[in-house]
Amino acid sequence: MIKLKRLIAFLCPLFFSCGQPETEVIALVGDEKITAAELRNFAEWGEKRTIRVGPAISATSDPLQQLIARRLLLLEARNVGMVADSVFVRRLERRRRDAVIESYLERQVEAKIVVTAEDILQEYYDANWNRGLKFIYSARATKAAAIEDLAAEKSILSLPGYVLKGQVNEQVADELFALPVGSISPALPLPIKADTVFVAFKVLAEKRVPLIAVRQLIERRLRSRIRAKMERALGISLRDKYASGTAENPPWDHIPSFPRKRESSGRSLNTRDGTQSFQTASQDNPSSLHKFDSSSVEPDTARISDLYFTAARQSGIDEEPELQAKLRTIAEDVLLSYYLEQIDISPAEARSYFARHPDQFPAYEAITITEIVVHNRKLAQDLRLAIAQGVDPELLVPIFSEGVGASGGRVKLSPYTMPSMRYERAKGMEINAVGGPVEWAGKFSVFVVEDKVREGGQWDRASQQRAERLAREEKERLHLDALRQKFSVRVLAPDGP
Repeated sequence: MIKLKRLIAFLCPLFFSCGQPETEVIALVGDEKITAAELRNFAEWGEKRTIRVGPAISATSDPLQQLIARRLLLLEARNVGMVADSVFVRRLERRRRDAVIESYLERQVEAKIVVTAEDILQEYYDANWNRGLKFIYSARATKAAAIEDLAAEKSILSLPGYVLKGQVNEQVADELFALPVGSISPALPLPIKADTVFVAFKVLAEKRVPLIAVRQLIERRLRSRIRAKMERALGISLRDKYASGTAENPPWDHIPSFPRKRESSGRSLNTRDGTQSFQTASQDNPSSLHKFDSSSVEPDTARISDLYFTAARQSGIDEEPELQAKLRTIAEDVLLSYYLEQIDISPAEARSYFARHPDQFPAYEAITITEIVVHNRKLAQDLRLAIAQGVDPELLVPIFSEGVGASGGRVKLSPYTMPSMRYERAKGMEINAVGGPVEWAGKFSVFVVEDKVREGGQWDRASQQRAERLAREEKERLHLDALRQKFSVRVLAPDGP
């Protein structure tokens, strides 16, 4: 918010003159005009990260220069006929369709979800959110071993503090928090790396958790549960409506169907010197900007999405000005994304970049850590203490960690790993040392240093990937420079107040 206010304060005297009409033209890119209103909208949407610009265009640069660069790339994409390319057309149809469905569900489902204070209070008691538990657990290769070891208090693991329901993996939370004090749970399967271990819990003590501590978590879970039920009910209703033939649109056989498989054909653009030439591309990768991806769902769900789309079209939502504006931005984003994909880097070009810029590939110490990521500082501190007392961090990851994906908690850090503070903290630590909590993006990281290896400064897989990325950015910048020569770019000095 502070950044956006500073941006508007910067733009106002430069382009709006604090009272000039927003239709005033402030720049020309070829024959296209950029108005004060367009720049303002671009700056606001860019702050929300809803508009794609391109890797070679710094997100911290002047918004006007970002918008000019975007226009140049789009002009060239249209100039070389990319809008008629079959791969682009298919991608655009999918993205437009998904946006229409998303807006329809927002109106038909999301906007109608109501979670009352009474709902939250009932869930608070009924689902045991009012309990904070202190427990021990055993993780073994078989169910029997986990139960036996826990009953004998052998090879048990524990945290020093109490744990809230929202801080435990959802796979085990309901089972664990329903246990009376002193009881042992069944052995529950949990994935650890490529294996499955069985974890059994024994509750040692409990304390009351105030509602305010878990209210947001409860509301989020309730909304998610209601959303799933409402979407299912809406899908069934639409299915029955079209199957009975009572709708204005034709039933199943005529509901529009769109491609769901990735295409193998495409076009490629050689932009080494700023000129264009089409070639065959290797594959059609869906845009990374997808929110609702109809190409990845199962057939039955895909058919339901067809119903959502048909119902949305019947409602006229796709003709509303707000969605039309969103669809225009989507069309530009898809075109720009597809265009930039064609700027390929060959292995020889990557190797050449590596040789020309040795200063960008210095040797460094790569650090492997086992990391646990949670949303609560106190829990992170308890986890660190448990690890320091001998608990295997790999056995903590599947129970407590959030957002580690498929890594299983094992992360390899380098100076280029974001966020950088983890690497900075870890590089001064010894092997097996415990680090954290390190706060980043509203989360707290606790980790154990597993290994350190000298890397970089030579041609290997990691440096090749970095060289490919940097060479592509360089190539995009050169291409933009060539487009500035090809298309006239004029920034018009604003009149005085």
